[in-house]
Amino acid sequence: LPCSAAAAGERLFSSGGGFYPRFFGAQGCADVQFESWAPFGRGEVREVRRRQPVRSRLSPVRETRVHETQSYTTAEQRRRVVLCSHQVMLDVPYGDYFALHCKLCVADRPDAAGCEIVVSADLVFSRSSWVEGRITSGTVSELKAAYSSDALPLLLQLASGEYAAHAPDGAGEGGRSLDL
Repeated sequence: LPCSAAAAGERLFSSGGGFYPRFFGAQGCADVQFESWAPFGRGEVREVRRRQPVRSRLSPVRETRVHETQSYTTAEQRRRVVLCSHQVMLDVPYGDYFALHCKLCVADRPDAAGCEIVVSADLVFSRSSWVEGRITSGTVSELKAAYSSDALPLLLQLASGEYAAHAPDGAGEGGRSLDL
């Protein structure tokens, strides 16, 4: 993106007009509720709740409630901004067997030509199941689709300055790394 990591972080993670309300809207989510950011350690934390469509053909449900905890931190004098999320899907089969941990890292480029964004994810199982492979493949498929078709255009609009910057208010052991 042709802006600093600090500027991108403010635009991405703000409560009011940031990336996530638009990203969830593009995915067809409903009843999206963002709690205010609250101080936590060296950063901030908030809760997000929503109803999200399930696109996997393997699932008998077409929509699930999602409870997400997001934590936001900066490092290296705001040259690196990291948002980590822990998502639990409440209505999908075997939803109590796993959680999705996502990490969105925004870092200034070494050549000072803006910043880059890296998204990674781990699917963490708390119990073993014969459907782990199917859950993993369905999750990978949905994440790739969401970030390539929904997130990329929003990030490009954000970089162009189409959306005004707002200041923010107020991967795990035992998991499977998902290559996005």
